[in-house]
Amino acid sequence: MPLGPEPTLSWERSELGRLPSIAPVLFGSSIVQRLFDDPEVRSDYGETWRPAVDALWRWASGDTTAFYDISKAVADYLVSPFHHCKGQDGPTDADTSCVAATLYRAASMLFGGADGAVLAARVAVDAAMEAAELRSGQLLQLGDLNTADEVQRELRLQVDALRLITEEADGLRRGRASEPLLRVLGRR
Repeated sequence: MPLGPEPTLSWERSELGRLPSIAPVLFGSSIVQRLFDDPEVRSDYGETWRPAVDALWRWASGDTTAFYDISKAVADYLVSPFHHCKGQDGPTDADTSCVAATLYRAASMLFGGADGAVLAARVAVDAAMEAAELRSGQLLQLGDLNTADEVQRELRLQVDALRLITEEADGLRRGRASEPLLRVLGRR
C-alpha cells in the first residue's frame, strides 16, 4: 500500500516530538545529505552549503563546536542577497531543495524543536514530486504524484530512517549518536 505524504509527515512530527532532542538533527541531516548527494538538485550555490551539512553531522556526533559553524552559515545567509523579500524577482539560488532543507534543518537545530526536520522532509518530498514530473515529461495530478516511484522511495527512506532513530532512542538520550547509526543515516 502506498504511503501518503501528509499522513507520513504528520507521523514524523509526532515521533520526533517524543524522541530526544538530537533525533530531529539526525533525521533532518539524513534528508539533507540525500538531497546533497542527488545530482538533479545540486547547484553551485548549494555547494557553498556543504560545510553547514558537515557541521550538522559533527553536531550529531557530539562536537559542540559545530554549533558556531552552523550559526555562522545561517547568519551569513540572513545578511546575503539570497535572503530577500522580492518574491520571484529576487535571486532563486537559495530556493533549491538542498539549500532550503539545510536552512530549515540548521534553524531548527539552533532554536530547537522538530519543525525544521519536518520541513526538510517536506522539501525532499517536493523534490521527489518534481523528479516524477520531469521523468514523465508532464504535470501530474496530485494522486499520481503521491504514488509516483520517486515519492514512494523518498517516503520509505524517511520512515526507515526515523524507525532506526527510534530504535536508538535510549542511546540518543546521552546527546550523541553512535557511529554505526550515523553511517547508516548517510554521514560521510
